[in-house]
Amino acid sequence: MKHPTPTPPQPIKAPQDATEGAWYYGGYPGHFIGSHNCRYSLNTILPNGFQVSTVGDYHPSNCKEPVTLSIIADSLFETMVFRCEGMDDDLNAINDLHALETQHYADSRDAERGHHAMCVKWAAKDPHA
Repeated sequence: MKHPTPTPPQPIKAPQDATEGAWYYGGYPGHFIGSHNCRYSLNTILPNGFQVSTVGDYHPSNCKEPVTLSIIADSLFETMVFRCEGMDDDLNAINDLHALETQHYADSRDAERGHHAMCVKWAAKDPHA
């Protein structure tokens, strides 16, 4: 018996889709000046004008082991939420850099779950409240 080929999810075609009700998954880290040394990132722009960014597995120059992202022990991954005011020509989110919420994690599984939970939470919020 031949199994049907699964249909892949439809990609979001352009950042403006985020304003049309879809979540936009960006390819770049959304925060942290040292993110170029992070081996892990998730970045989601929500249609109501919030950005959820997760970075982690930070290896600054010559560090073989990851370094924490804050003074909190085991904070190897970090999720932050920002107001997103649009996107520039390189598809980078433009935000006010004032974090509305921050969460830290010790491992990538918790970071991924936490990122998604933060997206769900902030997608339900009124941006004008």
